[in-house]
Amino acid sequence: MTNHRKQIPPPLSPVWSIWVPLGVVLAVLLGFMILTVLGGTAHSPQVSQWSAISIIFLILPMLVVGLVVLIFLLAIVYGINLLQKNAPGWLQTVQAFVQVARFKIEGAADSVVRPFLAASSLWSKIKFTVDRLKKDAEQHINHPK
Repeated sequence: MTNHRKQIPPPLSPVWSIWVPLGVVLAVLLGFMILTVLGGTAHSPQVSQWSAISIIFLILPMLVVGLVVLIFLLAIVYGINLLQKNAPGWLQTVQAFVQVARFKIEGAADSVVRPFLAASSLWSKIKFTVDRLKKDAEQHINHPK
């Protein structure tokens, strides 16, 4: 008898799943930045020295902000990678404490909400009964036997 279940492919290494796509995206962004600067500073009759300087001053803050964001993202990826490799033991302990806290919070929230749900349910039953009695009374008045 053969197993017809779909087989799950093995996971990719972090190099191919994180670093290569990140490097490709960064290379493309850097290429666009270089093309923008070269396009703005090209020697043509319409572009003067002052327009080239103004384009550089317009692009420079964006490049700095982009570099800061890139460094921040790289630090996050590096930190997550370190956590993934070095901290499974204590993370399981933390996860167990969080689960216990979650169950206690859910139990407390359920106990707080329970009286309101009971009152709402009782009110709905009373309203349904009153509406049914009104309907029966109207039918009895309109169609006496």
